[in-house]
Formats: sequence, structure tokens, C-alpha cells
Amino acid sequence: MITEYGMSEELGPITFGRPEEQVFMGRDLARDRNYSEATAYSIDKEEHQMIEHSYQQAKKLLEDNISKLHLIASTLLEQETIERSQFEALMQEA
Repeated sequence: MITEYGMSEELGPITFGRPEEQVFMGRDLARDRNYSEATAYSIDKEEHQMIEHSYQQAKKLLEDNISKLHLIASTLLEQETIERSQFEALMQEA
């Protein structure tokens, strides 16, 4: 489960793996980890859940504001650029 702060309840605020270092003489640091396959599976599962959760939030935000999105898009097609004040006015209008 993902908390409102994007943190995993299962894994908590823990850093896994070693700090990033410079690659030296072809050593592949991406394969150098200090945790088990079970932990790697949990990390992958939590990452997937976080990405899916973020995707659903973004999708809902776009769906809830589709009229604003279309208004801004059509204005940009006509004018190419808009100033902040115009953008804010359009957002209030939609």
C-alpha cells in the first residue's frame, strides 16, 4: 500500500542497495545489491503500485479537467503562446 506521501507502507523509509558510485573498470554497479531476491521482489511490487497509483491520479486529474485542457489546447493552437495571466483567466473560465 502506498501512503499519501508516496512511501511504501510495506518497505517503509529505507534505502536499499549501495550508494551510487562511479563505474570503475567496467564494473556494473546496477547488479551490486545488498538485499535478497524476496526484498527485490517486494521493491518491484511496490514500485509497480506507486507507478499505477500515480498513473490513476494523473488520469483522473486530466479527466476531471478535460474542458480546461481542450480550452488551453485550442488557445495555444490559435496563438502559439500565452502569458501566465491569460492562462489563469482561461483556467477560471473553463
